[in-house]
Amino acid sequence: MHLMCTVIHSSHCLSCCTVVLHFFLSPLLVAHGFIPLLLSNAILMVAASYYHYLNFLGYDVLPFLEKTTVFLYPIGITIILTPFFILIGFNPSRYFLNIYFSQ
Repeated sequence: MHLMCTVIHSSHCLSCCTVVLHFFLSPLLVAHGFIPLLLSNAILMVAASYYHYLNFLGYDVLPFLEKTTVFLYPIGITIILTPFFILIGFNPSRYFLNIYFSQ
């Protein structure tokens, strides 16, 4: 039970850290260019991978679940898609901030 509470707490801390990081870096992340594009995609990849890894750790301790490694598959998809997003010029920070603040 303690591990599950720790995993839940860690994922909430990561969410908070990612939001704070995006808040302070948002002027840099929404700029045009390769560096903002790379940083924005890297932050998204790390956050998504860590989120899925923590979910895996939480479900792995449950004795009635088998094949919990399935929860790690999205990490591979994230790692594969990140270079593709960089090549096509997709900036997730600009995209999500546009969704949040558009009328």
